[in-house]
Amino acid sequence: MESFWSHFKTECYYWLKCETYGELVEMIENYIKFYNTQRYQIKLNSLTPEEYQNQAA
Repeated sequence: MESFWSHFKTECYYWLKCETYGELVEMIENYIKFYNTQRYQIKLNSLTPEEYQNQAA
């Protein structure tokens, strides 16, 4: 989780400022979807977390 929040802050939060709490929640939800389905990670053999999990199944 610490790694996720670190990436979220550097890749999203510091670049896009939210005006309301609802915007922040939406930004986090969108980033979670991006992180799990589109963001390739070296520690997962250059796969997304979703691809890596499906590979193990």
